[in-house]
Amino acid sequence: MPSMDENTDILQWGLEPGDAIAFHFLTLHAAEGNSHMEHRRRAYSIRLLGDDMVHAPRAWKTSPHFPGLQKELKAGAPMDHRLFPVLWTSTRPNRSQGGNGVVVAQTDTKTTVPR
Repeated sequence: MPSMDENTDILQWGLEPGDAIAFHFLTLHAAEGNSHMEHRRRAYSIRLLGDDMVHAPRAWKTSPHFPGLQKELKAGAPMDHRLFPVLWTSTRPNRSQGGNGVVVAQTDTKTTVPR
């Protein structure tokens, strides 16, 4: 990761309950701690995968963690698994990969309780 200094552009938004942001999976992102003792901070993330995605097992514990997935889905296999439901199917094929335009998702919900 490149170093950040005073010349680095840092974008931020003041979010209200019900607001949402969307960004690329590899975008460096963070949130300030929850300083409101009477409110919980809840986060919901969804990862959308194209029809050209294949299973790429990792040696470390991923977030979210998928215990046993490596036994059920071989490395390099399409993401055809109950943990990755199909959300949408295009009638137009993915021209670059010859895929069928399927979009699958995996979700993760987190609640942060103030300390």
